[in-house]
Amino acid sequence: MNQQDALALQQRGEMYRLLSRFFRTEITAQCLDGLKQMQFPGGSADENPLAEGFARIRAYLDAPHEDALTELAVDYASAFLGAGKMRAAYPYESVYTSPERLVMQNAWEEVCAIYRTHGLACSDHRDVLEDHLALELEFMARLTDNALAALKAGDRQALAAALEEQQSFLKAHLLNWISSFAHEAREYIETDFYRGAVDVTEKFLSMDAAILDDLLAEVRAEPAAGGAAQDKSSPAVPETAQQKA
Repeated sequence: MNQQDALALQQRGEMYRLLSRFFRTEITAQCLDGLKQMQFPGGSADENPLAEGFARIRAYLDAPHEDALTELAVDYASAFLGAGKMRAAYPYESVYTSPERLVMQNAWEEVCAIYRTHGLACSDHRDVLEDHLALELEFMARLTDNALAALKAGDRQALAAALEEQQSFLKAHLLNWISSFAHEAREYIETDFYRGAVDVTEKFLSMDAAILDDLLAEVRAEPAAGGAAQDKSSPAVPETAQQKA
């Protein structure tokens, strides 16, 4: 693996943290200012599957609003917390993988066990449970950090293990419910900002599964002498993703 692989890992980590921030809490003034400064990738849907979602976010950020923070807070509370409604798109894996659509079911227990193996204790305050979309996305970012550290240290075995963990968690605890969540969220979301956020998240996770397959295939293979390096950097990552609040 090479510099391009390191860049791909770095971009993936930044992207996961950006997506996590979209869903963790309501958007703050500092976060909104940071998002407005970002350069979102464009292009056609054929060139970049995330282009349409990012365009929605950009259109919302650039449009005049009397009070964007309040508007976004209301949309977040209504769509994801159920404020003022009987139903909402609650962003918990258990809700979409249990027959009764309840929190703290098997998925939550499995995620808690995985987090513990990485020294992440389950919370006692229960304001956001561990199988919340934002926390699962943040965990993917942590695993990506581990892979990047292993790559920089030249530890091929640790790199393979970190990538395998990401692949396993992505398939077992994100891809198994993100489409159902996204479909339902679109019924409740009112702003283009969150429509774009949901669209980008759903499509990025699907894209990242393919990226991980490629990275794992490379790290498992014997080094090829003189082989041309492939560009695995994602066109989907905002250039200033690290500047988000």
